[in-house]
Amino acid sequence: MVARTGLLVGCWGTAALLAVVLLVSLLRSEPTGADTPEAAVARLLQGIADTDPVAIVAAIDPAEADDPRRAGAAYDRLGERLLREGEAPPLDVTAVLAAAESQLDGSVDLTAVATVAALDLELEGLDLRSVPDPDDLGARRVFVLAGDLDVTLDPDRLPESRAGLGKASYSMPLAQGWVRDREEPIEPFLVAVERDGRWYVSLEASADGLLGPAR
Repeated sequence: MVARTGLLVGCWGTAALLAVVLLVSLLRSEPTGADTPEAAVARLLQGIADTDPVAIVAAIDPAEADDPRRAGAAYDRLGERLLREGEAPPLDVTAVLAAAESQLDGSVDLTAVATVAALDLELEGLDLRSVPDPDDLGARRVFVLAGDLDVTLDPDRLPESRAGLGKASYSMPLAQGWVRDREEPIEPFLVAVERDGRWYVSLEASADGLLGPAR
C-alpha cells in the first residue's frame, strides 16, 4: 500500500485526466504542447501539482489524450509495475489519495473533486535533462534529476464523508525511490515526442521505456 500510494501522489492527476478527457478536449483554448521536451514534462508535472486537467491534457500526446482507452492502458501499466520504496506518506494522506483514485474511476464525482480539493500540492526544485530515446531517435527521454512534490492535507476542506482525518504533510522526492516490479531500481523519466513542431509527453512510450513492451 505504501508503494502504491507513492505512485498515486505522482500520478493521480493523470487518473483524473482519464475520467474527464472527452470533456476537457472540448474546452481547450490554450496552445498545447511545449517548445522543448523538458518544457513538456514540466508542464505535465506542474499541471498535476496544480490539479489542472486542462494543463494535463495539453501536455499529453494528442493521439493519446483524445483516446482515453490508450491513455488508461498506459496509466494502468505504470500503476501496476512502477512503485516507490522509502518513507511512507501519513495515513491520512494515503486515505485521501486512495479515495480520490477510486472515485475517479470512470466518471467525475463531486465527492472526488471535493476530496482532491483538500490537498495542496507544490512542485519544488524541479531539474530535468533530456537525451535521445534509444527506442525512437525522434523522441527524447526526459530524466528527473531533482524535485519534490509537497503534499499538504487540509481536513477542513474535506467533505463530510471523509471527516475525521487530520492535517498532514508529505514531501515526495521525484528523482529517487522508484522500483520496477517491486525489485529493480529505476531512474525516473518520461518520454517526450514531437508533433507538428511541438513537444508532448507520451504515456505509452514512457511505459514502454520504463517497463518494457506491454505484456
